[in-house]
Amino acid sequence: ANSDFQAGLDALLLKEVNYVVPLIDRDLSAEGLSSTATWASVSQQLLDHVVRARGAAGLERGGFIGFRGTKAQIVAAANGLNDEDVQLMCQNPTVLDASGSLAAKGPRMLAVMGASMRAGVPEIGEPLTNKYLRVSALSQDSSWDPSDVTDSADLINAGVMFAETIPGQGTRWVRDITTYVKTDNLAYMEGSVRDVVRYIAFNLRKELDNRFTGRKSAPSTVSAVRDAAASLLESYRSDDIIVESTDPATGEVIRAYHNLKVTSSGDVISVNVGIFPVPGINFELIEIFLQLPTQSA
Repeated sequence: ANSDFQAGLDALLLKEVNYVVPLIDRDLSAEGLSSTATWASVSQQLLDHVVRARGAAGLERGGFIGFRGTKAQIVAAANGLNDEDVQLMCQNPTVLDASGSLAAKGPRMLAVMGASMRAGVPEIGEPLTNKYLRVSALSQDSSWDPSDVTDSADLINAGVMFAETIPGQGTRWVRDITTYVKTDNLAYMEGSVRDVVRYIAFNLRKELDNRFTGRKSAPSTVSAVRDAAASLLESYRSDDIIVESTDPATGEVIRAYHNLKVTSSGDVISVNVGIFPVPGINFELIEIFLQLPTQSA
């Protein structure tokens, strides 16, 4: 039932986890077993879960969920979520089942594959874009085709993550994208960038909490908080998790983390800092300048 999914999500708020995948991609009444869980309710529960996790709970994590439907229904489902930490998959992977036979699974299994691939990237901030899935085949509703330029653009603009099959090569993710489409901002749209943001927010908070909660809020302690934050952020800069930027107007290099400020008020220490999370590469633009040769004999 919907309440069972909610109980599971509530239990996960007591754990440090990175990614959450509700195993649902349609109303489960369609699968028998007397289940009353609905996709609309569970997807909203997942959305509320990641919002609460990155807020009061302080346990940031990403959500992945599958959805079965036509192109129009998929777009509507993604638009209903519209969140920077939820990614939606809508295709059917063919993989080996428990008996060793090839079987087509639903989009919820593709969501599991997306979450597991995110967990398995070699570095924080590495995009899933162009990464190949271990599937024998991939299918989707007949209302759209990932190789169709219009369909592909429509789904990307709606914040839907999908894969395409390249003949002779395999099946790969087209774009590592979240359901966030409120603005055209990679800091919220790109799954890999969101992974960086969640990683830094959680680990910076945990480091400072472990070292300073329970100590006196003396001026020397406030300075030590700043030093500890700067040290951790510097390690992220060294690992290319955050990167330098250039001011487009002046050409001045802006540090990967900047404007770090620590203030104390009563029993609360506030840390404010700007960061440049490393983006992934989605496009390469090539300009070719033509000149005619001059020849003589």
